Amino acid sequence: MDKWNDELHQIPMPDATKLSFRSEMLYNKILLLSPFRLERPLEDYGQLLILDHAIGYSHTISPLVNDHTNASICTTYDLFRTVFVVQKFIQALAEYEDLCFSVDLPLPSCPTISGSTTFPALHVEDGLKRLRMVVESLHLLDNVLRILGRRYGTSNTWIDARLAIEGMQNTLRARPT
Repeated sequence: MDKWNDELHQIPMPDATKLSFRSEMLYNKILLLSPFRLERPLEDYGQLLILDHAIGYSHTISPLVNDHTNASICTTYDLFRTVFVVQKFIQALAEYEDLCFSVDLPLPSCPTISGSTTFPALHVEDGLKRLRMVVESLHLLDNVLRILGRRYGTSNTWIDARLAIEGMQNTLRARPT
């Protein structure tokens, strides 16, 4: 997917279209990494990778939603995708809070599998930097949900996702630094 995204950026097209494709790619990565109930849970590396992709998604979808000239690019599916990303983001934060924000705990290393499979490295390695990025991403996702929810909201799902963000923001504010 990364190779496809890199090649796509070589093609002349509007930046909004490129951002739209990138947000779709990040959403699909989170979808593929997300464990289902009957599967074994993800290892720490997988949960932190979901956090990295969710942070990237928040920084990609936010400019699209906030730029009124790109309003036609965003659809109701972007609202559904954002709700899903928020759910997985909050779940990973809640289950792996100590690992996500600790400065003392070492980050898990990339899994190794014999053959040609390579796993992406985690982008953020410092717990305090990750905490700042998470808080910023929660704010961006909350804003995206508010805008898209008002535009396309037909259910309370987006409101529930915003309440989950608010709860996590309160938890992070109460966290000792």
